[in-house]
Amino acid sequence: TTGSRSVIALTLGQVRFASTKLLRDPMAVFFSMVFPIVLLVFFSAIYGREAQWGGLPLPQYLAAAFAVYGVCVMAYVNFSGNVAEDRSRGVLKRLRGSPLPSSAYLAGRIGASIVLGAVTVVLVFGIGAALFGVRVGPMPMLMTALAFIVIIGCATALGLLVVSLVDSEQAVVAIALATLLPLSMISDIFINAPDLPDTISTVGWIFPLRHMSYVAVQASSGQELGVEWLGHIAVIAAWGLAAAIIASRLFRWEPRRGG
Repeated sequence: TTGSRSVIALTLGQVRFASTKLLRDPMAVFFSMVFPIVLLVFFSAIYGREAQWGGLPLPQYLAAAFAVYGVCVMAYVNFSGNVAEDRSRGVLKRLRGSPLPSSAYLAGRIGASIVLGAVTVVLVFGIGAALFGVRVGPMPMLMTALAFIVIIGCATALGLLVVSLVDSEQAVVAIALATLLPLSMISDIFINAPDLPDTISTVGWIFPLRHMSYVAVQASSGQELGVEWLGHIAVIAAWGLAAAIIASRLFRWEPRRGG
């Protein structure tokens, strides 16, 4: 083609490329999209619709909680791993000398996380609705979308922070998983946090994942959303903003060891 492409066109091209790359990775697809559905079906089938968790029917609660988990795997683990992989292979170094703006590359990766994260949420709630009567009304659907946009933004910012602090692709993925999995245990996703010792339960509120679970459950279940809900949204946004600011200062397009 003749002429230069706009930044928007370049960014959309990066979104398509990054999304395709993730969808071609069986492990990434399984743990971010399939695994949350498997967990939802498994636990809902075992305990039934009559079971309660957090004052809600178990499938309704788990659909939101496991959707948060899947989105975080996509936006935190997969996103950071792919950026670290591109850097370690010298892709980012070469891109600096290409017509592609650095901002378009990062925006494309973040956009892919948003698109595929949205697919994950739709799949989890769709399976929950089809098999277990999970319901999300029009207004709750809007607030749920808002909640997950903030969640994905925070998760990608934290993923970028990990990439900014660590060079090795393997180490980035290991650190992301080593933080996500334990926090999932104390953040009302895999275990009901109020059943944990008070100290551990309190620690869960320090980190953003438990706030993510709370806002997603509250919004999708149609409960009244007030100042407390907005406070949790603010905590998630604050974590994301802080991570983004630090990452913007520390991020390197080449590994610190050179090459």
